[in-house]
Amino acid sequence: REACRQASAWSREGYEGFRVSVNISNMQIQRADLFGLVRSAVVESGLQPNRLELEFSETFIMRGTELNFEVLARLKAFGVGIAIDSFGAENTSLSSLQQLPLDRLKLNRKFFEDAPDNSANRTIVDAISSLGAKFGIPVAAVGIETEEQMRFAREIGCDLGQGFLYGEALPPEQFVEKLKNNPTIGIG
Repeated sequence: REACRQASAWSREGYEGFRVSVNISNMQIQRADLFGLVRSAVVESGLQPNRLELEFSETFIMRGTELNFEVLARLKAFGVGIAIDSFGAENTSLSSLQQLPLDRLKLNRKFFEDAPDNSANRTIVDAISSLGAKFGIPVAAVGIETEEQMRFAREIGCDLGQGFLYGEALPPEQFVEKLKNNPTIGIG
């Protein structure tokens, strides 16, 4: 609820063009009323649903039930973005990607820790980026801390980056200050 309220306030102040991402735990996805909770948070805050992205763990995808996937489909139909966080940390079946209503794959940070020197990681990230492109799912590189990692992520086909190179987590007031000082900043 707080993330929706804050994003809506930023929108009213003229700060547009970004989504607010919220991690959803495996316990939260099991709640029968998850769709209703998210819907009411969005509606009550006045936030446009497409400004919210919910991040689910890869573990959830591996253990997901038909009911969980139905909730994801309802959230997606409502307009909320759906992402898998830390993709590549588990042994997820790649065929599950075509069955899910995904808006983004966020790759596990381990793939970028020793980039670009690790050829095995390069091969894996290249394959996942290619698969994401074929399915129309943008791929985000997580844990980007250096220019070299950013170049590697771009070269290999990642669409987005997230990490300390782009900015650390900030309290709302400091985030707005950062936007005021650089309105075209890419917050990762």
